[in-house]
Amino acid sequence: MSHDLFASWACSEIAHILREEQPSYFANTGEVAGWAVGAGREGGRLWPLADGVISTSHVSDIDINIAVEFKRVNEGLHGTLTAIGQSLAYLHKGYHGAFIVIPEKYDSYASPGEHISEILNLTASTLPIGVFVYKEPNVNSIRPFDGKIECIKAPNLTANLLSQSTTHSRARASTLWAHVREG
Repeated sequence: MSHDLFASWACSEIAHILREEQPSYFANTGEVAGWAVGAGREGGRLWPLADGVISTSHVSDIDINIAVEFKRVNEGLHGTLTAIGQSLAYLHKGYHGAFIVIPEKYDSYASPGEHISEILNLTASTLPIGVFVYKEPNVNSIRPFDGKIECIKAPNLTANLLSQSTTHSRARASTLWAHVREG
């Protein structure tokens, strides 16, 4: 199965987690509930391209777009370093936050999620970058990553950070997609 398919499944599942656990992710924005959360792909082709986008909005006119960087097992431990760099580039591009989604473990390293979290806490603790780890999805399920994704580090989404214009342009998701399976 393709990287993009796995990324879309993971992005959809993380959007579901954010919908269900809003106080855990949005408390620092000043609005702990009432968020609409959707998963999609990045509209346009301006580099760097996120593997997915989680778009959220609140009735108080707060919109948050979070880039998702997904790494598969076959990308290896090197993918953890590129994921950190890509997440920083997504913030520079204009996303309000970024999620790194990596395997729970690699053959060569038992806890890459904790390792990335330690690096981010040491070097970029105030930036809105979250880390999720996943177990192999159930490809026969309607929600392949249901119960298989865990948040290791929640992003620091704050109203102060969201109001700052730190980049040239704000990234937006303009294309939404869904997967429908029969059977």
